[in-house]
Amino acid sequence: MKISNAKTGDIYALSNAILWSFFPILSALSLNSIGPFFSLILSNTVSGAILALIMWRKKLWNELLKKDQWKNLLYISLILSTAFYGLVFLGLQYTTSGNAGIILLMEILFSYFYFGLREKEKFNTVHILGSLLMIIGAITILFPGNIEVNKGDFLILIATMIAPFGNAFQKRARQSISSTSIVFGRFTFSLPFLFILAFIFDPIPSLQNIQTSFFAILMNGIFVFALSKILWVEAIHRIPVARSLSFETISPPLTLLFGYFILSQTPTLWQILGVIPIIIGTMCILKDTPTSQVPRVSEKPRHPQS
Repeated sequence: MKISNAKTGDIYALSNAILWSFFPILSALSLNSIGPFFSLILSNTVSGAILALIMWRKKLWNELLKKDQWKNLLYISLILSTAFYGLVFLGLQYTTSGNAGIILLMEILFSYFYFGLREKEKFNTVHILGSLLMIIGAITILFPGNIEVNKGDFLILIATMIAPFGNAFQKRARQSISSTSIVFGRFTFSLPFLFILAFIFDPIPSLQNIQTSFFAILMNGIFVFALSKILWVEAIHRIPVARSLSFETISPPLTLLFGYFILSQTPTLWQILGVIPIIIGTMCILKDTPTSQVPRVSEKPRHPQS
């Protein structure tokens, strides 16, 4: 039985959400002995090696020679691989993996506003209610019984605000080149910027430091920075970004569960009080979201798909 394009997108999005739930935990473990930017570089290097092998087997190297896509890849690398992940890794130094997992779900709210305004969609009462619930949930996490903001939570929140811009460029690039080339390209383009930030802000890790965090870096590189990213790009190529993000509502509970067993981080009352309105708000925002990706005139590919 042939699976529809939208159903395939749903499967990719769900698979990505499960892998994504491990991201805050693996990243937190990698930061035990290595600075955030060097940890990010090493995780990306692992994924880059895997992606290079896939590109060689599938003979995709010619896709990176399409000069019209270099601009998209540069923007993707600056927004996502450098700014987004840089802020998240910085934030994880000051907050728990559970908090990070919950706050990362706020990307749905900002994606809804960004893509909704760009497509000039009207916001109905249910969508507005959902937005308010997500904001209430975020405030609960950011201000857990006091008015002092945890800077780690705040940095991750800023990261979720800029992510939709990077996803817009990924959708555009995917019209011309494969998801593997996009993920490998964004890694390659981001390396110079990450090295500059690493040498400015991070101490140079010793071999012993790298060995201590090796397993977490290896798992992060394989399952999050390689496989998860390919699944994500394939998902948003087939279904709307907002719908793809809807599957990530399962990520925060899984992160809290895995964080308890792996990091011995017991979920707090404030985390539970915060995640409930965020998930309910997500459901409201995604109510009546289209189940298939219908490109508009401005999104038509300039080249045949690879």
